[in-house]
Parts: sequence; C-alpha cells; structure tokens
Amino acid sequence: NMSAITSIDPNKKYGSSGVLNSEYLNSDFTIKYSINFENIDTATAAAQTVIIADTLDNVNLDLSTLQLTSFGFADTIISIPPGRKSYTTDIDLQPNLPLITRVTAYLNDSTHVLTAKYESLDPLTMKPTEDALLGFLLPNDSTGRGEGFISYSIKAKDSIATGTVINNMATIYF
Repeated sequence: NMSAITSIDPNKKYGSSGVLNSEYLNSDFTIKYSINFENIDTATAAAQTVIIADTLDNVNLDLSTLQLTSFGFADTIISIPPGRKSYTTDIDLQPNLPLITRVTAYLNDSTHVLTAKYESLDPLTMKPTEDALLGFLLPNDSTGRGEGFISYSIKAKDSIATGTVINNMATIYF
C-alpha cells in the first residue's frame, strides 16, 4: 500500500488601491504588491519548494522602479534592503527543523518576470532535502506556520494614459 502525500496551495496577490471609486493612480504613486501563499491545514506534507512567477505589465509599469521589500514564511519575516531588484539569503531553521531555506528573488528585465524561489536544503549537503516529509512550509494551523509571502513596490510609467488598466497576475508552484 502506498499513500500519496502532498502540499496544497491556495494563494492571493494584493495590490495598492488607488483613489476614489475608479481607483486612480498617478505616476508618482508607488504601487505595493504582496503575493501570499499557504500550505493548507489538510495538506499531508510540508512544502519543500515554492516558486512564484509574477509577469509584470512592462507596457504600463516602470520596471526600473521595482524594489523588493520583504518576504517571509511561518514566523520568519525578512526585510530586504532598499533599492534591490534581486536578493538571495539562506535561513537556518535548526534546531526546530533540520533545514536551511534558501530564498532567491530577482527580476528578469528581458522577460519582465519577477521570480521568487523558496527551497528546502539539507544543512549538511546544501542540496535539496531528500526526505519527502521534510519541508520549510508545514501544513498551516492557527499560528500561521503554513503561510508565506513576498512583497515589492513599483511605479507606473510617466507616459501612462488616464484610464489605463494595469493587469498582472502571479502564478505559484508547489
């Protein structure tokens, strides 16, 4: 008998609201986005790797103004130094979990995709863990241990016309 184990992901992307009923923005307004993900409480395994791919509207958004601001998971929140379009760090989860979580985030200017990768590494080998039950994002509970996010800010282009709708959507892979 074999039983399948899996992490499960509901997710959302939040953005700044503009002003008035039409939610207008001007080119000086900094739009703040947060992409949230969760390994729901009914999941049968921790998530080992989470990848976020956010395709940005390069016609209406000024990609040169993008700044990563923060990311986190469970009870870990990391502020990213101002002005960064890319960031990589290793977070030691020991002694609670025998893991290092490597978080890498970067904007690919040619594809205009912001990618963030959270990866569970074996602290001895610094390679992906081979333990199928071990991952950085546990099934969620009332403490939020199964929740994570990445946040960034960006501005609209100066040349954007009144009434222009800015569309973009993130995809999250577990």
